[in-house]
Amino acid sequence: MGLTSAIHVKRIAADPDDQQLLEVGESILVLKGPQGRINRAVWGALNKTIISAGEDAVVRIWDTENLSTDMLVEAKYQLPNKT
Repeated sequence: MGLTSAIHVKRIAADPDDQQLLEVGESILVLKGPQGRINRAVWGALNKTIISAGEDAVVRIWDTENLSTDMLVEAKYQLPNKT
């Protein structure tokens, strides 16, 4: 842990003729902030957010509606004590 990770969002065209000007493999959005490995990143409701969680035990909700890198929510997860 300790290294900053990033989520890269790529554009995938349904039609090969609809590739526009993006270079192959070019990211349209890069979300930075998580420390260590990202364990999961999924699209939220209506594909307007991305929810991520990783080694740093923080769940983040990112606003992607306007290709923004704004984070909406960041919540630290605390594991319960085992007795």
